[in-house]
Amino acid sequence: MPEPRIWILPSEVAERIAAGEVVERPASVVKELVENALDAGARRITVETQGGGKHLIRVSDDGQGMTGAEARLALQRHATSKLRTAEDLFNIHTLGFRGEALPSIAAVSELEILTRTPDSAEGTRLLIVGGVVRAEEPAAAQVGTTITVQRLFFNVPVREKFLRADTTEAGQITDWLQRLALSHCEVSFRLVHDGREALLSPGSEDPLNAVVSVLGRAIARDLIRLPEVDTGAIRVSGFAGRPTLTRANRGFQHSYVNGRAVRSPLFYRALDDAFRATMPHGRYPVALLFLDVPPDSVDVNVHPAKTEVRFQNEPAVHAAILRTVRAALQSSGALPAPTLGPEVTHRQPGETEGSSSGPSRVGEPGAAAPPAPMPFADQALNTPPARTYSGSGGRTWPAVSRPLESPAVPIADPFAEEGGGSGFTAPPAARPQEPPPAPMAQPSGPAVGALTLLGQAQDLFILAEAEGQLWIIDQHVAHERVLFDRMTAPGAPVPPSEPLLIPMTLDVDHAQAVALEEHHDLLIEAGFTVEPFGPGRYTLRAVPGHLVGRNYETVFRDLVDELAELSRGGQVKLGMQEIAMAAAGRSCKRAVKAGQKLGAEEMERLLADLRTARNPHTCPHGRPVFLTFSEDEIAALFGNAACD
Repeated sequence: MPEPRIWILPSEVAERIAAGEVVERPASVVKELVENALDAGARRITVETQGGGKHLIRVSDDGQGMTGAEARLALQRHATSKLRTAEDLFNIHTLGFRGEALPSIAAVSELEILTRTPDSAEGTRLLIVGGVVRAEEPAAAQVGTTITVQRLFFNVPVREKFLRADTTEAGQITDWLQRLALSHCEVSFRLVHDGREALLSPGSEDPLNAVVSVLGRAIARDLIRLPEVDTGAIRVSGFAGRPTLTRANRGFQHSYVNGRAVRSPLFYRALDDAFRATMPHGRYPVALLFLDVPPDSVDVNVHPAKTEVRFQNEPAVHAAILRTVRAALQSSGALPAPTLGPEVTHRQPGETEGSSSGPSRVGEPGAAAPPAPMPFADQALNTPPARTYSGSGGRTWPAVSRPLESPAVPIADPFAEEGGGSGFTAPPAARPQEPPPAPMAQPSGPAVGALTLLGQAQDLFILAEAEGQLWIIDQHVAHERVLFDRMTAPGAPVPPSEPLLIPMTLDVDHAQAVALEEHHDLLIEAGFTVEPFGPGRYTLRAVPGHLVGRNYETVFRDLVDELAELSRGGQVKLGMQEIAMAAAGRSCKRAVKAGQKLGAEEMERLLADLRTARNPHTCPHGRPVFLTFSEDEIAALFGNAACD
């Protein structure tokens, strides 16, 4: 008889495959264990790691604990205390519910459980290695549960080999714990990496304390509390940053559904739509959004890690977020009232225009009026509001009559237009010129030919012609290419550093602090001098000379954000080219802005620099520098076969 081509996998192989669906990296372990602690009613949770979680992860909580029999049963696949019937899958009220966390973690590590219930005189200790129980005994223990994970992936070497550097894995753990701390402000969270405290959230009914612990006091001052807007069964709460509080990526946009941290394009689209009239291109607002919906209207079982959700009525969710965030912007004066611009209509798939339920607009009949602004002071962080309402996940949100307002002078928008000029303009009078730039390396690709300057259009584009073609050059993108080539040219001089008269203090999170430490020498080479200044703080003492007199604070904050984002993606040790790309990409936006009038000599010099660029066709991020139109193409636009 021939050997069968289909067979049943051995149990140890099947368990390792199943574990891979839940345990992707050390941060996955922390997420599952902390979520179980929250579901067990913990009010204090401590997480300790070593080697980015590769060598040790210990999660201790003061929750309900387990008996010995319950602890043994929890190690069985699909054992859970949170579901009983299939119908419960569509009415989830807890963070964890699959019953796979402990057995999956135990299958690929050395795991110890130490637990005790309030009614027990002694606790229970279990030791599991590679999914096999090696020891079970009574033990002294505090009420609650402490789970220690060591030698993660010791029996799955392929998975272990693909783990990132210790700092990257530690950053992923910090990111997840910060998200949980923001959604459960009443719980105290403490995170210790290699003996150093990386996060301490005190645990308070006022969510602002968690916001300050995670995002920093400087950001908290520029947040606006979202008002309560009548959106039916959907409740949106949280905070949104002022339009002047922007970041270079979405790292400061946190979204939650019924207390569960999610990454949802739907939330991103709603935020983009709400800030569309106030947000510069390429910038992202800071936001902390909590969405409470009926559990049976959202599917949280889409992804094994439960980081994605699916809504029954996505247009309604989008409209609710849009209306609430716009009402907050309106209350702060960032948007005019009551009309916010064109109507935004949301239709279900298949609906016609006539069958739509109508536009969703702040200011429409039935929408709640925005609250009156109230000053926000540091003392308010520990002052509970007079009236509260409760949401899912144990959160208690202050009443809508207390939106955050900051007495501080808002940061000037580096993208603000200088003058309103529109249309086609002749070259204005030349401005005083800066010292000539350092010579650039000769291009290795095709160079831009000689161009005849025509003028500037809408303070955005340089118009030129050459050999019968019209050139439209994006002045901002072109200058980005020029600066990047100048900074990365072989043998390019080190940019001179200029000390600041008043050093700038910067509040950073753990990922940003790691990025600053890892790239300290490269930042100095790029012209930035930055030093530690206490827990979660750094001081910027010097900047590249070409940033003096410009908005160097925003440039440096964007650079730190970009480095932290690259570090989260695994590129922990970057080179000077990446630093230069980030610095050039950010600093040039302050050197030649979109909407900035340029003198004739400035435009001529930019065109000359572009001719010597190594790649004049795109910026370092791949955007086109110019568009060209031939005479025939222009004639075709006017409906003519050819130019006469």
